[in-house]
Amino acid sequence: MTTPDWILPARYPLCPAADSLYRTGQAIFNQLPATLTPETINAAQDALAQYRTELLATLHPMHFGLSIGLHICVEQVYQEGRARLRGLTVTSQPASEPPAPPPKPRSLADVAEEFFADAESDSADTDNGGYSPVPPNGE
Repeated sequence: MTTPDWILPARYPLCPAADSLYRTGQAIFNQLPATLTPETINAAQDALAQYRTELLATLHPMHFGLSIGLHICVEQVYQEGRARLRGLTVTSQPASEPPAPPPKPRSLADVAEEFFADAESDSADTDNGGYSPVPPNGE
């Protein structure tokens, strides 16, 4: 499984709102258990989405983020967090059961013995269509 550390690329600085979402996301990722369930993932996604909505409501309408190239903003941090949660979901799936081992190969002697046993039982069961070279009453 991946580590709970969530590190963003350092190319661009984070605005204060994005930094707040990033730090909250780090706290959420650090509290995830080792074995993830769909409920845990959904709860983490809901917490990130709720905090994102709250932060977006506080931003000035003319607040521009990475689209202009100045900084990483709330939406980019949120998308990064959702992608990371999807990755954790995939990597935490339980491994499927390994296939059953193939049957042990039979030796030539075993195959020949089985063949001749089948041939003997088939000859004893053969019906000659009612014709018998020896008459039933022994004549």
